[in-house]
Amino acid sequence: MRFLAENGLMKSFLITSFVFSLLTSPSWGNENEVIYECDYRTGIGFYRVEKINKKPLISIRKNLDWVRWCSEEYETLKMYDEGGICHIKTHKIDENTWIYDQTVTLDLLTRTVVNVNNLGKKSTYRCSIFK
Repeated sequence: MRFLAENGLMKSFLITSFVFSLLTSPSWGNENEVIYECDYRTGIGFYRVEKINKKPLISIRKNLDWVRWCSEEYETLKMYDEGGICHIKTHKIDENTWIYDQTVTLDLLTRTVVNVNNLGKKSTYRCSIFK
């Protein structure tokens, strides 16, 4: 009987510890990188989330390279425990293409990328962990 009681207590402790760790640790809580694959309906995008010196770093895949997300001179990044918000100011891409004020939110908890443009149009894209 004592073995069963101890075994039951051990199982309860392990389950409680596991659930607690899931609820309290952010997605980038460890030093390993996690790559998210996001379906933009017109293409696929990749985000790499990692920690460098205990600070979160988000990169995107661009022209076969990883570049820091939201690091252009016309972009402002706010980092949070479970993602980041990138505000993109109006700027010219080329002779025919302009980007007007928009906000892009990468939410690692819900695994989504939400884009809101200057007119309030909101687009939500689903992401999954890339294997």
